[in-house]
Amino acid sequence: MRQCREDNRRAHAEVMQLFQQARASGNIDRREAHQFQAMEARLDRHRDMLRRDGLTLAECQHLSREIANERATVQQMAASPNQHAQVRQCREDNRRAHAEVMQLFQQARASGNIDRREAHQFQAMEARLNRHRDMLRRDGLTLAECQHLSRELANERAAVQQMAASPNQHAQVRQCREDNRRVHGEIMQQFQQARAAGRIDPSEQQQFNAMEARLHNHRNMLARDGLTLAECQHIGRELANERAHVQRMAASPAHDPRVRQCRQDNQRAHGEVWQLFQQARAAGRISPAEQQQFSAMEARLNNHRNMLARDGLTLAECQHISREIANERAAVQRMAASHSQVRQCRQDNQRAHGEVWQLFQQARAAGRISPSEQQQFSAMEARLNNHRNMLARDGLTLAECQHISREIANERAAVQRMAASHSQVRQCRQDNQRVHGEVWQQFQRARSAGRISPAEQQQFSAMEARLNNHRNMLARDGLTLAECQHLGREIARERTEVQRMAATRR
Repeated sequence: MRQCREDNRRAHAEVMQLFQQARASGNIDRREAHQFQAMEARLDRHRDMLRRDGLTLAECQHLSREIANERATVQQMAASPNQHAQVRQCREDNRRAHAEVMQLFQQARASGNIDRREAHQFQAMEARLNRHRDMLRRDGLTLAECQHLSRELANERAAVQQMAASPNQHAQVRQCREDNRRVHGEIMQQFQQARAAGRIDPSEQQQFNAMEARLHNHRNMLARDGLTLAECQHIGRELANERAHVQRMAASPAHDPRVRQCRQDNQRAHGEVWQLFQQARAAGRISPAEQQQFSAMEARLNNHRNMLARDGLTLAECQHISREIANERAAVQRMAASHSQVRQCRQDNQRAHGEVWQLFQQARAAGRISPSEQQQFSAMEARLNNHRNMLARDGLTLAECQHISREIANERAAVQRMAASHSQVRQCRQDNQRVHGEVWQQFQRARSAGRISPAEQQQFSAMEARLNNHRNMLARDGLTLAECQHLGREIARERTEVQRMAATRR
């Protein structure tokens, strides 16, 4: 202990001296000096701790590690090169780069290589450049911050160079605009010719009305001032899609026999779904909840029937209705198949519910349920009552019933754990009480034999408070096995500490 105290005092003085030397040599900047002020407060606390009477070896060794950390920090400060010159140079480089970016943009704009959209982009860039300029003027700028600004300015320079390097796109936009206007007129003319030739049925006329709205939007976009090349090319692709759509309309006959066959198939399937549901309900395989689901399905089926009766139905619409009716058929078949599964699941859960109740009562009668576990079962009892009410509810679905099965299985496992753990808790309590007494006895013998120093006597006072707490915990009603095992490990650590005290030579 004495040697540790002397080593720490010497190391403390060396850290203070090391910092003063580094500062005198100019290797400490203002930020690092500010950091050292906080370190100095910690070093003062270390010095006061070293002067304190009754310092333990563990505390002294902890101070050694703390002072070693402070020494390493000061050495790191002293070893780093003085960054003032680097920051000054970086600041000057960034100011020059900032001015070059501004000049580069002005030259590009004067040469006509910057359009209005790019000028608008540069306004946002200019705001960022102004922030960079303000940062460069700030007192106390670190090297890391300055280097970050360098990277930001390099990005801004690259963006302006890209603007300046791109060819003037005004002529390209003008040509694209003219091409799109011509295509727009051709599409309108092509549709009118197909309709006049009797190749457009009423449903396709309705589709073209929606297309016409999109074409008007394209026309308005093309007339907009400031249209970019990318926007114009996008409109070109949209117009190509509209042209292809009109060509498909014009190529198909006005009345497709495939639509008539599809319509007949769907009307037959629609009637079969209705009949299937009525048969399942008459056989008792449809629950009230499923009857409610069918009400929503019924609305969809009515909508399908109305669609099938509509004039101008297209093949794509008819095929979509086919898939919808097939989905409704599958849903009704699932309803009819699931009713018996729900009934069997309900019966299984009611039987399991009664078994859990019986299992708990038997364990309590055999004395294997502690008062705290009885309290836990009160909360479980509320859940079991809720499960029972759910099982008795009309319209229970298979998914809900299977969820209740898993819940009841969890309750059964919890009761089984309660019944199994009681004897283990009793044995653990007895073992811990015996070891607790042995720790007290072992310390008294060591103290009587003169193997306990005053400092160790002081340590045992704190240990004594913990042992008293352990004793109270062991006497507490409702102690769980996990709590008891945790106390066992705590008391074992106290035994090891007392053995270490008794083994130390005085």
